[in-house]
Parts: sequence; structure tokens; C-alpha cells
Amino acid sequence: FKQQFALEEMQSDATILFMERAAIVSVAIGVAAGSERLGLQLRTGGERWIAAAALTGGGVGPGTDSGQRGAAARPFATHVAGLPVQAGDLVLHLGLSGAVSWQPPRRDGQAEVALSVRPELAVDEWNNPLGTGGLAARRARTGGVEAGLGWRRFWSQAEAYRIEVDRAGQRGGTLRFDGRYAQAAYTVLGVPRRWNEGAGAWGPPTPDGDGLDPSAGRWGAVELGARISELDLSDQDVRGGRQRVWTVGGSWWPAKPLRVTLQYQHATIRGTEEDRRFQAVALRAQVYY
Repeated sequence: FKQQFALEEMQSDATILFMERAAIVSVAIGVAAGSERLGLQLRTGGERWIAAAALTGGGVGPGTDSGQRGAAARPFATHVAGLPVQAGDLVLHLGLSGAVSWQPPRRDGQAEVALSVRPELAVDEWNNPLGTGGLAARRARTGGVEAGLGWRRFWSQAEAYRIEVDRAGQRGGTLRFDGRYAQAAYTVLGVPRRWNEGAGAWGPPTPDGDGLDPSAGRWGAVELGARISELDLSDQDVRGGRQRVWTVGGSWWPAKPLRVTLQYQHATIRGTEEDRRFQAVALRAQVYY
């Protein structure tokens, strides 16, 4: 099941602004959270706040280590300092997320932490260009802050995380990696995003009425947005690479279970064996439920 961790992670694949989540969110989740893990979670909340804590195990499926142990927590408030204050159409969200893996997964008898991610585009089988490789580790942890703002048809959110890995063996010491993203969007047509108290995050724009009906002047929901995302997986002798991705695009919801997304992204990857730069245009139509 999906533990309460990270603002963008609590938005479904049909709700996030673009086709993939920001790279730092995907990496931070992998420390001790994520929907592929077994776990036990306690959560509580109200109309404007939610708090959760989970004990997690290893992943499930072939090639995973069921012996991993970790904990994740996401206490956060939808308003500054946790005060339930809302001013008209203005909604401010602030939060914290944290996780620790005190028993990392084992490979060939050695506990290892490996951090890697694709450059926010998963349409083929190419190897992840960013990655630390397997790091002999005693434990790993991550923590970060999140913020979101909704005002009428405008919406934005941002997150920043630090990941620390305590090395094992002769090298010792602590490795530190970090990343962040910021994104904003504007709903041109339809009902703009609304904060969902069950998820503790914003839902998608929705069409007016029953959806697309040109005869009645209804054209569904249209949203335009942009994002900048950064990730640094290099520290000391580990050269996992540094990545920056710019993404712009838009989505159209002709009806509630249908979404069409068109996006353009420009990515630069440095500090690895081979510096890379690429541009991509992607189009996806999906049915969600």
C-alpha cells in the first residue's frame, strides 16, 4: 500500500502535473516508503490536517529483500504552523516528511543502499543515467519540506529533500545527497484543483457538468503548467551525477476518467561518466479510475 509520504507521492499518476513525478521525490520515497513495500501505518487527521506514521518492510516481488526494515512519517498541516486558517479562495499547505531505513536491503550478505532514477521520462528500457551504485551502508534516512498554494485557478507546489547514507566498512562517514522541485499550473477551463483532505494533497482539475459537450459550451478541463526539478547524487568519492530538468506542458480532461497530456522537457545530466543533454516531447492518453 502507499504510505503517507511526500506531497507529490500522495497524488496519483492521473493527478500529478506531468507524466512522471519529480526525480527527488522518487529517490526519497525509495529509502523506506513506496507502494511496493509491506507495512503497517497509523494515521489521523481532520478537514485541514493529517498526520501518519508507518513501519515498513522490504519490497515484494522477484529480486527484492523482504528483510529490510524502515519507518516513514508525514506529519503536516495544510496551513502555516498547523493553524486551520483559510482566507477565501486562498489555501496554503505546509508539511514535513521523514523516513529512516535502519536495516537496509542486503545483497550477497552485505547491506546496501542504491539510489537511482530516470530523468522524469519512463518510455523505454534505457539504463538510469543517474545512480550511486550499491553503497555499503549501516542505515539511510531522508527528510524534507513541502509547500503548496492554491488560489482560484492558480496552483503551485514545491518540495526539497536531503538523503543521508551512513557508510559501512573501511570508508565510513556519511554521504549526503539532495534535490528539489517547484511547479505551477493554471486551469484554463473547467473546475480547478481542490485540496483533498483524504490524500492530504491536491486533486486534478475536473470538467464542468458531465464532461465534454460542445453544444452546451462545455469543453472539459484544460490545465497548463511548468516545472523545474534538480537532483544531486554526488558526494565525496561517489559520482552519481547531477540532473536538472525543465518541463512545460498541458493536460485535457474531456471527461472525469479520461486524460490527455502533452509535455516538453529539457534535461541536462552532469558529473557521470558521460555528460548528457536531451530534449523530449511526449504525448499520453489514459483512462483512470
